[in-house]
Amino acid sequence: MADNTSTIKWTVKAEGSSGTDWVNVGPVRLYINGTRVLNRTDRFRLHKGDSIGSGSITVTHNSDGTKSCSVKAEAAIYSSSVNSTYSGTITLNTIARASSITSISPSSVAMNQSISIQWKPASTSFTYKIRLDCNGYVYQTTSALKCQNQTFISPDGSSNASTQWNSPNLTFKISSVEKYLGKSIPNATSASVKCTLYTYSNSSATALVGSATKNFTITIPTSWVPTLNTFTATLDNSANSVINGWGIAVVGFSKVKFSGTASGTHNSTIKSFTLSGGVSATVNGTSLSYTASLNSAGTKSFSCVATDSRGRKSSSKSASSITVYDYYNPTISSFNVERSSSNATQMIATIDYAYASVNNRNSATATLYYRQSNTTNWTPYGTIRMNQANTLSGFEETKSYDFRVVVTDTIGNSAEATAFTSTVEVLMHWKAGGRGIAFGKICEQDGFEVAMDSRFKNPVTIDPDVMSSTPSLQVIGDIKYNTFSGNLVAKNGILQVPDSEQKVLYVCDSGIYLNGSQTCQLPESILDQPTGIVLVWSGYIPGEGEQDYWWTSTFIPKQFIAHNPGNGGLAFHMFSDLGSWFAMKYVYIRGSNQDQVVGNDHNQQTGTSNCGLKYDNRRFCLRYIVGV
Repeated sequence: MADNTSTIKWTVKAEGSSGTDWVNVGPVRLYINGTRVLNRTDRFRLHKGDSIGSGSITVTHNSDGTKSCSVKAEAAIYSSSVNSTYSGTITLNTIARASSITSISPSSVAMNQSISIQWKPASTSFTYKIRLDCNGYVYQTTSALKCQNQTFISPDGSSNASTQWNSPNLTFKISSVEKYLGKSIPNATSASVKCTLYTYSNSSATALVGSATKNFTITIPTSWVPTLNTFTATLDNSANSVINGWGIAVVGFSKVKFSGTASGTHNSTIKSFTLSGGVSATVNGTSLSYTASLNSAGTKSFSCVATDSRGRKSSSKSASSITVYDYYNPTISSFNVERSSSNATQMIATIDYAYASVNNRNSATATLYYRQSNTTNWTPYGTIRMNQANTLSGFEETKSYDFRVVVTDTIGNSAEATAFTSTVEVLMHWKAGGRGIAFGKICEQDGFEVAMDSRFKNPVTIDPDVMSSTPSLQVIGDIKYNTFSGNLVAKNGILQVPDSEQKVLYVCDSGIYLNGSQTCQLPESILDQPTGIVLVWSGYIPGEGEQDYWWTSTFIPKQFIAHNPGNGGLAFHMFSDLGSWFAMKYVYIRGSNQDQVVGNDHNQQTGTSNCGLKYDNRRFCLRYIVGV
């Protein structure tokens, strides 16, 4: 079968009526399939049953496996020339051969559509079987496919396949590929199927002749999508007992818990859930369990879509919406305490503050504390009310007082402010003992005190020793420098700026090198800050990002900016702990209103300086800019 040939074995014997009679014969020749296989040229006596010759010859079959051979014999009997001949035909057994698949139509078929596999049988007596292989899933016909019309039962019990005999072609048709390979593509939308046609030479399909293969593609129908079975959004106020008691959502405190289930189709599995609306997130997993913070006010709607292992998405489901109420910490816009004009032992306190109402659930209380100036401990006075004159009693005329108010809301957050009230106003007062004098107030301590606006018409000379004493410059209350006029510097002293005068002007979402293309646009001019700005830096690891260590800060006084607008840049040097890293940052103050901090490309360079110092300017990044 391999070379489509057969071997014919032949023998030539004498036949006659008597075993003792003989004839004189020669020459004798035999031809099979046109080839002379016997050529005996001598003269010899021939008795009945004598063998003249034997041998074999190999002949090639036709392409369809059939073969017929011509046979011719000739001899000379009692003669020197041929006077006896024989001719005939012998038919060899057909060599069975496997059929090839001539077509698969269509070559790309959706799972829920039909497909036809066609081939040309080499013999109508042959039988066939079909096998389909896809990603480890196999379907094979169990019954023999014959050259006749047949109907077959699919694995689900339906009459889903058939053969159609239309000589010379036999077609096997599957009305729905899904019945056989519906679970073979769980992780893609298409796959290649190997179709194998087995040829058998007997009716029971047990004598295998051979096989042939051909591939086709199956695709997942667009209707095969996962199903989002359940989706819920539940308010979570467990972080704060007060808000939990209110039963409403509050910015910064409340969270929302999402849960959901989904199912794949035709062997696909659920891979992720995508949330949209009030929360945007993609959560991996076969089921949904996710908690998100509610960081903005408004009515939040939530939707979810499930994605399966084929990348197909389910229909969207919506959960109940949640109304989120805004919240901010209490703020104090003004706080003032002054002596009563009618009774100097009484104080008049006024305060204006704000707090978030949170749908009228929240409230705030202002608690007042006081102490005599230059003492340490605060004494509670009580509560004061907003937007009205609160009369405070029991204060001495000859004493100055510090006042502190703390506004606390129901949630527990608070804001503080301080105020200072001097003694009763007098033009000038000598302290008992003669070691102190005050203008505009009662003198309370040794030395020189002033509680009235002052103007110096002539130059003021400060002894150099003042600059080196400790403390060299003591500031009571708020001092704001509006113009630059001189070089008075507190050598060892500290100018304290109240918290109410400090503000964060710029926040870097992620740390920045502050290179040449990066500009920090401030909402206010540096010249409008009490004293200037502070650049706050932290450590930075390339490839990882900003780090919450190696914190350092650099102060830029507004006097410098006012005196040198737009001139050059400012250089800052930074070291990590133990000196592991050295870096330099170079920045400019720009903008017509002196409200821009601009970087330099040197701020992300590494190398070795001319003096041999190794540096890596990437090791620090800018995090905040604070007005102080």
